[in-house]
Amino acid sequence: MSTVAVDNLQPAAGGTSFGIGGVAKAWASWTHTTTSALLDSLNVTSLVDNGTGNTTINITNAFTGADWGVVGASYNGAGGGHFLGADTATAQAASIIRWQSMSHAGSNGDSPKSYMAGHGDLA
Repeated sequence: MSTVAVDNLQPAAGGTSFGIGGVAKAWASWTHTTTSALLDSLNVTSLVDNGTGNTTINITNAFTGADWGVVGASYNGAGGGHFLGADTATAQAASIIRWQSMSHAGSNGDSPKSYMAGHGDLA
């Protein structure tokens, strides 16, 4: 069996597509305690603090449409978890996803750390 090792993979014609299926095309970790701050990311331009526990993630290279797969997680750092879900107040788009962090009691809550990963084809 042969092994191919590369540092960068890009289509011959250019563009932003990844040649390997199944890998996250965008991911981020951020904090939103008093204000939101991006901690680390791939293919994420910025984030917006929309209020308590509510954060918009802006994708650098857009997906082909609004139906890309996304997963997320959040925790409150005090032994109890927070739920993190897509906020339906703003529809998911090819280059944007809005998240809402909530306590187990169902109230909006800021979280010391949240994570998301997006999967799909890039435009």
